[in-house]
This record gives sequence, structure tokens and C-alpha cells, in this order.
Amino acid sequence: MKLSRLTEAVLLWASWRWRSRHFRWSHKPLCQHYHQEVLHLGPYHLCRSCTLLIAGLLTGGLTGFLLASHSTQVLLWGGLIWLPVLLFSWPESYRNRSRFQRDFLRSSAGVLAGLLLSTSWLHSLLVGVSFTVLLLILRAVYLSRRSHLHTTDRCLTCPDYHETEVCPGFEKQSLVALEFEEFASERAMKCRGFRN
Repeated sequence: MKLSRLTEAVLLWASWRWRSRHFRWSHKPLCQHYHQEVLHLGPYHLCRSCTLLIAGLLTGGLTGFLLASHSTQVLLWGGLIWLPVLLFSWPESYRNRSRFQRDFLRSSAGVLAGLLLSTSWLHSLLVGVSFTVLLLILRAVYLSRRSHLHTTDRCLTCPDYHETEVCPGFEKQSLVALEFEEFASERAMKCRGFRN
């Protein structure tokens, strides 16, 4: 049975998502140098900071619905508290903090962002749209700033740093990527009629 290109693309996307599910959200090597940065939940590896941020967003968002009748005060005080949390969470400052401080900042940023986001939408459509746009702009600027920082400082002290082989912290990801590449190549050959 011949599949359309769109169906084939969706199949490949779903296959990669399934194969990479155990490490997709870790964002870091799975090694001793980064063991404090990654949470292990059974076979899954999750970025600690992202997990705390998302948990905070959900908690803050639900709390915002409970405080809907006080939306003006929540927006005012939440915004005032959120500004210093954002400043201390900025990439250049954040990476030099202790793990405890980073955990506190990430969860606080999530709670406050979720609280402000849900409350802003409950306050009015204009405030909700404005705050959502502000969040998206802040996210883009944050990711841009973070991408300019060198994150390999810990890797420099690793004895495997100068090896030509794959970093041991990325062995699992590398093996899954190779398996997927073989699968995708085989699918492409079949799709184009080179194999049955």
C-alpha cells in the first residue's frame, strides 16, 4: 500500500517521537556531570528546570482561576513580584546560581507566569492577549540569550571530552537516532519504489 507524502511524514514524525520519548525532554547529556540537571522518572529523563517551570505554570494557572475576583490586585502584585524573578532568572545570572536557587527561581517564574496568564485572560480579552504576546516575546528573547552562552563548561573537565567517539552522555540518544535513521531510510526507499 502506497502512502501519501503527508502520511509518510506524519508516520516518521510519530516514529521519532515514540523512539525519543525517554530522553526528549532532558536537554542535557545523560552523564555524571549533568546528573543534578536531569530528573529520572523510571525510564524517562526530564530537564529539572523545565519540569519545575511547567509544574509552576499549571499551579499558577489554576490558582489564577481561584483568584479571578481579585484579578486587578493579582495582576499588580504578581507583576511586581515577577519582575525580580525574571531578572534573577536571566540566562547570564541564572547559570551561576546554586541548584537550590535555580529550582526556586524556575518554580517561582512558572507559578507567577501561570498566575498572571490565567488572571489576565479572566480580567479582559485585551489584557489576556497583551500578556500572552509579552510572554512569547520574553520567551524568544530568553532563548536567544541562552543560545549565546557556552554550555559546555562541565564538558571541558570530562575525560571523554577529546575522544572522537560519541560523548557517553549522548550514547543512548545517538543509538536511537541511528535506529531511526535506518528506519527512515528504509521507508524512503520503499516510498520511492526502490524496495518492496
